[in-house]
Amino acid sequence: MGAAMSQDREPEKIFREIEEEVQKLLKEEKDRRREKTVIHYFGLKRGDNLLNDILDTAREDDVILVSFEDANLEDAKEKVSVLAKRIDEMGGKAYFIKWPTLLLMKKDVQLKIHR
Repeated sequence: MGAAMSQDREPEKIFREIEEEVQKLLKEEKDRRREKTVIHYFGLKRGDNLLNDILDTAREDDVILVSFEDANLEDAKEKVSVLAKRIDEMGGKAYFIKWPTLLLMKKDVQLKIHR
């Protein structure tokens, strides 16, 4: 009789363990959603050489805005090409959102455009 009661409690124990695991996962997801997203902004002026700083930041963080503040398209073209290529190699995306601003994002960040 003791073995039968023990077997009856097995499903209860399994369900309790499943419930505890689900609760743990839900809490982790809730905590993850609370993390703040930091957007880094680099305002590049003519002659600035911050490409390595931008790329180092891109390895660590999710979203970067780069503004080519006083550069014309020809001056910024090489920097934009290098940034876009390196971000692509990291699995991220680069978007011109409005000249002179470039948006860089990691692969797990999604851009939603509302018009």
